[in-house]
Order: sequence, then structure tokens, then C-alpha cells
Amino acid sequence: MQVFFFTYLLPPIIFNAGFSMKKKRFFENIGTIMLFGVIGTFIMFGILSFGSSKLFGAGLKSTDFLAIGAIFAATDSVATLQVLSQSSSPLLYSIVFGEGVMNDATSIVLLKSIDLTDMKNGITWGEIFFLLGAFLWLFTISLSMGVGSGLGCAFLLKKLKISDEHRVSIEVALIGITSYLSYLLAELAGMSGILAVFFAGITISHYAYYNISQEAQGTTKQAFATMSLISEQVIFVFVGLDTFDPKKWANTKLFEAIWFFVGLNILLVIGRALFIFPFCLLHNVFSPDKIPATESFIIMWSGVMRGAVSTALAYHHFDPSGHAGTKGSTLIVTTLTVVLFSVVVVGGATRPLLRWLMPQHASVTGVEHGHEWSDSSLLNRTSSRDDRSIEIPLEDRSWVHRKWANIDKLFMQPIFGGKQSASANPVEVSISLAAYDHEEPPEAAYTARRDKRLSLNFQTPSTGGGIGSSNGSKTKNPRLKIADGKTLFRSPTCDEEQAPYHSPHSSRGSDESRDE
Repeated sequence: MQVFFFTYLLPPIIFNAGFSMKKKRFFENIGTIMLFGVIGTFIMFGILSFGSSKLFGAGLKSTDFLAIGAIFAATDSVATLQVLSQSSSPLLYSIVFGEGVMNDATSIVLLKSIDLTDMKNGITWGEIFFLLGAFLWLFTISLSMGVGSGLGCAFLLKKLKISDEHRVSIEVALIGITSYLSYLLAELAGMSGILAVFFAGITISHYAYYNISQEAQGTTKQAFATMSLISEQVIFVFVGLDTFDPKKWANTKLFEAIWFFVGLNILLVIGRALFIFPFCLLHNVFSPDKIPATESFIIMWSGVMRGAVSTALAYHHFDPSGHAGTKGSTLIVTTLTVVLFSVVVVGGATRPLLRWLMPQHASVTGVEHGHEWSDSSLLNRTSSRDDRSIEIPLEDRSWVHRKWANIDKLFMQPIFGGKQSASANPVEVSISLAAYDHEEPPEAAYTARRDKRLSLNFQTPSTGGGIGSSNGSKTKNPRLKIADGKTLFRSPTCDEEQAPYHSPHSSRGSDESRDE
């Protein structure tokens, strides 16, 4: 079962989480997000591991305690994001979103590192340093493989010449194959495929997305969002069915499972409170954008829920062969009940809690100011429309964000493509110049920048003047047409206003549809 989870269900979920991530806000608050998402996850991991060793010591190995810490350190804050207004609370939204993304990645790599350690003699300082070294090694190499796959996909899409007949299908297929290939290669190399496919999604959305046609952009966005949603619903169904599996309950010690359930929920709440509130105070000391006490509590609350990642990690560690023993079945049943409790109880209480604490920010219907939070998934923290059109002035960005933006603009985008290079590159479009007194209209080619009004003086091959007939005189009603017959421009002699240029055959997509 864990092979099915990790090979077929988690990759599309994780890829879409990276692909749809709001990178502007993420990098603007990168320091705070890394503090909560990485350092906070390690603190939560330590609290859960130490607490479980004291509460559930009998019959478990040292690696089991560490695995419990990694499994339950993975949060799922989708219920908070569903009702939180990004436009009214951009800082809060970006912290909750960013912490959830980095938290999942850190937990997955932590468990992978635990599998590489040998703690037969218990937890020693040597084993702890080995665990940290393995974590850094796995994280760095997996990240590099994911970014490399994304850059390779972007470079291919930028350089390949694809016929219009098969353009959309080839572009979408190339993105899908490249992203999944990053997962497979990382797993074959002994790295974290989940982390690799996550960073492949981020890289592809930043570079490769702008190297494909507008039709392929829409198809890619909807296709991967749909695959992610289907995968998560399959996990939901499986969690519900497997929770009441008679065979699993037959191997489960009921009272022990109840004790695990109660103890873990207490540790989750205490652990979140122990680092969230101090970290919020630390943020307020160094940042002019403060986090109020109510928002601090919401950040703490959003991380109490557990979801798809915790479920998959539990099966990966405690039931690798599909035939778990008594301890494995007990811990898996505990994980499933914790997930169901957090989704139903904690998730169900999130909307009224936000209405009470932040009535001016919480969205009642999930739609506010034209932003529709349409995804009810476990991990896919995205929206159908987000802050991709929001430009943050360079002087208002963090130091890390400013440095990266300069490097990206000067070195990366000229090679791999991207939003800036896509909007600056001219688009070649063939246009038929038709006049009423022309039996066979001549062909003219022009170059125009997207999102600019068309105000060019076209010449026919037979004249040296402006738009006109073969004798050089102005035509009665000249107009420029593209292949589908839609009028793009009328001469001012027609006393008609010029229409903005919008090419449906552009080889690059609209800049307003994606975030940097």
C-alpha cells in the first residue's frame, strides 16, 4: 500500500502544491516561513519523539519514536486556507501556506533520513549528528535534482519548435513526463522523490510555464489540479475505509490505540504552542509587519490538523510489506483516527473560529474580491485566482528576494525563459493586409509586444507609402486581419478607434496569469 501511496498518489499532489505555490509572497516572507516551516518542524519533531518515548515506551524501538515525531510533525492547514482571505491578510496567508509546504517537505525528508540510521544502541549524540547530516544531504541533492529537472524542461520548451497541430498536447505531456521523471530518478538514487518533484513544480511554474502556448498553460494548470484533487479524494476514501478494516482492528490493541490517540493530540497542541508564539514574538521584533495575537493563535490552530502526508508516512514506516503486526496496526489505526479527528473536528471548527477572531478577514462563502478558493484538497494549498498579478516593488522586498530577483532577471531568464523574458520578447504573427480594392491582398508580417496597443504603419510590397492600393493611394477602409478573420486594426481613416492587439496564436501566454 505504501508503494501505491508514494508512487501514484503523492507525486501529483506534491507537484501541484509546488506548481501552484504563490512565489512572490513566499520569497517576500522567506525568513519567517523557514523559521516556522523548517526550524519549527524540527522542534515539533523533537517534542513528539521525546514525548512518545515517555508516554508509549513499552514495545517500541528508538527508530519508532523518531518516526512518530516525523509522521505527526507533518501538518495540513487546508481548512484555514479555505476560509482565510488572502487579500485582507496577505502576511498571515503566506505564513500559513509557506509553513505547510516547507513542513511537509521537511517531515518527508526527516523520515527518509531516519530510515538510513541504525539505532540499535539507542539514541546517541553520534546518531543525532548522523541524522542531521543525512537530512542535509538528502534535502540538498533532492532539491538539486528537482530544480535541474525543471530547468531542463524549461530549456527544452524554450528551444523546441513544435507544430501548431500538436503543440498543446506535446507541451503538457513534456511537463508531466519531466516532473514525474524527477521523482523516479530521485527515488532510484536513494534520495527523496517527493522533495524533488515539489521543487520541480516550483521551477516549472517559474520558467517552463511561460515557454508554452496560452492554451497549454490553461490545460496544464487544470490538468494537474484535477490529478491532485483525484489523488487526495482517493486518499480520503482509503482512510475512511481502512479505518474500519476488520483485519487491522483485529491486530490492534484497542486501549493502547486510545491512549496513543489522546497522548498524541495533547502533544500536538502543546508542541505547536511552545514554538509558534515565541516565533511570532521573534518575527515582531525584527519585522515592521507585525503578527497580532489573534493571528498567532490562527497559525497555531492551522498546524494542529493532520492529513494525507501523515497517512502516507505512517504506512511507509509501519506497514512497508502490507502485513503489519500488532504494533504496526495499532500505530496505523492511531494515525488514521488522528487524521479523521483533526479533519472533522478541528477542520470543522476552523470557519466559526476565524469568524469569531477575525470577522473582517474570514470569507463566509470562500469567494471574496473575485478570489475563489476552489480547492478542498488535503495538501493542494491553491486557488483558481491568486496573487500572481500582484507586483511587489523591488525596494519593498526582502534582501533575499531582491538578490534572487536580480540574478533571475540577468542570468536565468535569458536562458530558461520566464515572465520577464516572455513579456519582453517580440511575438511574430503573420497577418493578411486586406483592402476593399484588392482582389488578392498582399501578405505582411509585423512584430508587436503583447499588451501594447497596435499603432504601426504597414506598407504593401508594391508601394512605398502607407496602407494603400497598388498605386500608392489610401484605401477606403483598410483593415488588418489574422487567419480567423477577426479584425485587429482599422486605419484612422475609417474614423474608428484602434483595437488593442491580442493574438490568439501567440507562442507565449499571458503574463497576468502566473506569479513570479
